[in-house]
Amino acid sequence: MEPTYRVVSLTGGDWAGKTAATPELAKLGAGDLNREHLFGLEQTDWGDNYGKPKAIRTVLVEAESRPGEWKLGVPA
Repeated sequence: MEPTYRVVSLTGGDWAGKTAATPELAKLGAGDLNREHLFGLEQTDWGDNYGKPKAIRTVLVEAESRPGEWKLGVPA
């Protein structure tokens, strides 16, 4: 199974975005966020567990170096 991605808050709570097929789609789907916080990009790798998907590992693959560095959500 292919990996999935989502944007997560690195500061200020346990906010996490919707799961997406690519890093670009995860950033587009992040929506309107508090840009005072730092965000990172999580990748989840999946395996098979008796015919059902099971998360094998989740790692942080990218992170903002300063708040507001990434363009998140759909451009206006």
